[in-house]
Amino acid sequence: MALTQSQEVVKFKFEEFKKLHFPALSDGLAFMQYATSLALQQFQLSEPDIQAGITEGPDDGGIDGFHIIVNRTEAVSPATPGLSRVKNPPTAVAKNVPFDIVVVQSKSTMDGALDGKALQELSGSLNRILSNESLNALRAYPLNEKVIGQVDAYRRYRTKLVSLDPIRSFTVYLMQPIADTKLTQPDKRRANDLKKMIESHLGSSTKVAVELLTADGIEKLRNAPRDVEGILKFASSPLDEKHGKSSALLGLVAIGDLLNFVRRGRTAVLRDEFFTTNVREFAGSATPVNAAIRNTLSTNTDTAFWWMNNGVTIIVDRVTYQSDNSWLLVNPQIVNGLQTTNVIHEAANDAVITTKRRKESLLVRVISEVDPKLRESVIQGTNNQTQVNSVQLYANDERQLEIETFLETKGWFYERRRWQYRNRKVSRSRIRSILELAQVIIAAALLEPETARARPRDRLKTEASYRRVFTSDVEMSVYATLLDMQVEVEKYLGTPAALAISNDPTNDRFFVLAGAALRVSGVKAKNDYTAVVMNSRLKVPSAAVLEEVHTRLYKLVGSKPDKKERDKVFKGATLRDQLVNDILTWNATP
Repeated sequence: MALTQSQEVVKFKFEEFKKLHFPALSDGLAFMQYATSLALQQFQLSEPDIQAGITEGPDDGGIDGFHIIVNRTEAVSPATPGLSRVKNPPTAVAKNVPFDIVVVQSKSTMDGALDGKALQELSGSLNRILSNESLNALRAYPLNEKVIGQVDAYRRYRTKLVSLDPIRSFTVYLMQPIADTKLTQPDKRRANDLKKMIESHLGSSTKVAVELLTADGIEKLRNAPRDVEGILKFASSPLDEKHGKSSALLGLVAIGDLLNFVRRGRTAVLRDEFFTTNVREFAGSATPVNAAIRNTLSTNTDTAFWWMNNGVTIIVDRVTYQSDNSWLLVNPQIVNGLQTTNVIHEAANDAVITTKRRKESLLVRVISEVDPKLRESVIQGTNNQTQVNSVQLYANDERQLEIETFLETKGWFYERRRWQYRNRKVSRSRIRSILELAQVIIAAALLEPETARARPRDRLKTEASYRRVFTSDVEMSVYATLLDMQVEVEKYLGTPAALAISNDPTNDRFFVLAGAALRVSGVKAKNDYTAVVMNSRLKVPSAAVLEEVHTRLYKLVGSKPDKKERDKVFKGATLRDQLVNDILTWNATP
């Protein structure tokens, strides 16, 4: 079959993407990942956030991905904290926050016509989902648990945001790299009917779009601008220094102009994508340092604000002068000044900043640097933020730096800091965050799969608990082995053998990992499962071991068709203890 120019380009770019990021996947699954990456490129999401919305699999209802994004930077999934049925708004989420839903369906075939059956299936599934059919009715349709989980998370979060009057959008991408001439008028009518159906459910307050993309459309989407930009106005001409390919601006910025820079349009919503650490890492205005900043903002004195504050440091890819002391910052990241910026934002929302203070300035450094090593040195050199109990607190811990260096020798890219690998050509499937590594350690080393599944951050809240997770008693090689083991568990859970036992990867993954780790260790008593044993015995388990552990797990779980009841069991310690004892007994059997 002769390909069009656009098809040739899509084929080349897709193959390049697959080779780098997902070489082990089939063309169909790899293209789904490619389509998803294009559909979500306008958002600043981490790789775990992207994968959290993937729903592809048996009984997916034509929905390869159901992605829920808040403030254009945070993904919502069943694992998102605070998804209770209490209707209170989520903490640290402002009025008029963007709330975007992106649904993806893709087919990798290039010849022939559009897959109309898949479009029809998708339309039927979305109609039921948006009609608020019960979760059990959706299961009976049938839709798989990955879809159900995302739908439940969407409904819960949507309810929580009602009082905040969010800016809503619902976009459906249907991508198949056929020639543009193969797209028929009936195809376009069906896509338009789908759009009208979604609008009938969501009303005029939600911006709805259905993008039916052939090879031409896929290429246009790939070439769409991806940079994040912001305009920063200095109070007067800043100092402008250049060092080789790097450059820096240093000057004063009025507090009101800083607010205009860090907020989204005319709203009071912070642009979370401007922060290397999540905005939710804000320590709050009650801490002594932040309370002092707030007090200064609300009180007029003869001392200028910037005399009493260290200011803000911003790293950018590039900076361009506009006019009237205003500069266009491309991909800005506030690497120092998170607390100051948030206190100013919060104080402005509470209307406590005096008119005089709002006109006063603070010191701002803008450093243009693309080299990742130099950027990291700037971040570490200016990192004097108020300490908070969070995962990000440990990003510069010596143990974390050692883990990053070692894992790279094993083909893993350890993301100590948010979006650390954004501009580096590394395999997305080999990136793991601090929290992701902590989860496999908690599950397989501490033998607490229920904590890894539901409350992993609880094990990182204090210095003592953090040191227990990332103990120096465990050799670095164990971390690489645990990540390799988790990959095999994920692969296994998608096989027919695993699906015959259960189709609940969210609940199963860490329990199967914990059981498999204990099995390959060979220990017969829990107290014998020590760092020394892990250092010498842990290895990637065979498919047979994984299947046996999975089987034993569900003999303990029993028949629990109700999802809420099953989730409760997997979140408790009883099932963990039963599984550990069962594996130890197995190990002791000749």
